[in-house]
Amino acid sequence: MSRLNAFGHAIPSLAECVSSKQLHGLLFRQLGGILPPQPDRGAHDLTYRLFENMMIKASDESAARVARELFRDAGALQHLRNGLAERSARILGQIRPFIIGSNVLDYGCGDGEVGRRLSDLGYTVSACDITDYRTDAARTLPWRLIADDIVDPTTQGPDSLLLLTVLHHCDRPEFILRLCCK
Repeated sequence: MSRLNAFGHAIPSLAECVSSKQLHGLLFRQLGGILPPQPDRGAHDLTYRLFENMMIKASDESAARVARELFRDAGALQHLRNGLAERSARILGQIRPFIIGSNVLDYGCGDGEVGRRLSDLGYTVSACDITDYRTDAARTLPWRLIADDIVDPTTQGPDSLLLLTVLHHCDRPEFILRLCCK
């Protein structure tokens, strides 16, 4: 039985994603591109080991556990953390001039790191998403689940609303934009 996301769509397993002919090439290139440089095609080999692991594990949880071990053994965890930290710092630098007031809602916050960085600068930040992906550091932010795309993000009364890399995930992006532009 597959799980459903907040929009009622089936969430495919890791094995289904990895074995999908439509996704395989994209996932392989993306994963290979984010791994740290490895000697002698190490990143390529690690990517294959990750894919093999995800296709044979009985559950997403066991596949994720083995993937974390492979990342750790290859020295990739810190590399990935550093890359995400650089990304959130870059995004913050891009959006900060456009923040109005001090109360910010990060709608579709993802890992929550952009909101956390804003909070560290003295902004009052609330975060929401369809699942709690936040890093441990971002868990200090007030958070709520977006139960479906009908939630009105303006009900919290923010001065500024962040919609960073969100709309392409929405079933009805025009509807979300209309809600946010009230």
